Amino acid sequence: MQVLYLSNRSDVLAATVDALRHAVADDLEILVITPRATGIDGVTDLIESELLSAAEQRSAAEADHGGRNTMLRDLAVRRAPIAEEFLLSDDDYRPLGPIADDFWQRSGRLRSYVSHDLARWRRLDTSYDGTQLNTWLALAQWNCPHLGYGAHLPQLMIRDHWIEAFDTWATLSQSSADAGHPMGWRVDEWSLPLNWGRGRHPERYHEAEAHHTLCWPQFPWEWTSEYRAPRYDFENFYPQHYRAGGLFEGLAEVAPSDPDAAAATAFEKARRWHRLERSMVDLSVPDGLITPWTRTAPKRAALRGLRLAKRVRAWSNLDGVGRSEDLAEDLRHD
Repeated sequence: MQVLYLSNRSDVLAATVDALRHAVADDLEILVITPRATGIDGVTDLIESELLSAAEQRSAAEADHGGRNTMLRDLAVRRAPIAEEFLLSDDDYRPLGPIADDFWQRSGRLRSYVSHDLARWRRLDTSYDGTQLNTWLALAQWNCPHLGYGAHLPQLMIRDHWIEAFDTWATLSQSSADAGHPMGWRVDEWSLPLNWGRGRHPERYHEAEAHHTLCWPQFPWEWTSEYRAPRYDFENFYPQHYRAGGLFEGLAEVAPSDPDAAAATAFEKARRWHRLERSMVDLSVPDGLITPWTRTAPKRAALRGLRLAKRVRAWSNLDGVGRSEDLAEDLRHD
């Protein structure tokens, strides 16, 4: 099986590749789009300056984060020795233990994992948010499903379907540019080809499944997840979770080689994440834990204020008006 990564962090990538090989197969073929040589044994580097023309390098430098990443991946799929079926991944998608043989394919059909519906993504604060909007509208125009496959775990892709999807996007993008509204590559490189494939070639795919990713989102309540993971097979890795005051302080950054130890570590990570999720219903964060709402003194004061307001609401018997956790909505836009 071939895996295509995009990374500028060779240390993070090296640990992730080792973990994936241990969890899936030692003989994985690893390719990585990277600005410089990674120095990792058994990894084929696709150097950006060699992959892109001078003009494309300038375009990539001017693009926003989401557009640049999509551009690099699309050109790599077209120009590098990419297999007809390949895993698309990032350097922070780490397995929590052994991965089942049929995780990505069963009975000759692809299995893919979603976390949300693109049409229901309500935020527009970041480059990522913008790609969700563009991808939804394009897929809707093409009468394709529009689920969000950027679920922070490796996804199996069919190269021909990828090229069909991005060729169709290129036509729409060029027409938009001609009309004075350039879009470039600002689409979700996970959701565009997998929704296109299911819309145009449904016989090659199983129905979408809920994601299996811990720490997506990084912290509970950062946004509302439409699809709760039935189990956790991958972790969306954040180095800060393992530092002093981090959510996973004291735990292993990669799954232990012993399956029982890996299961115990994954269980403890999930327990800590969901304990925080439940405590945040009461706007409470365990002492000493660093979160987006306790990182600074003003944020801690704001959280105390929200907690007091929630208590007043409870005393006034207003909880019956709606869900008791509604006040946490304020935290998602912090």
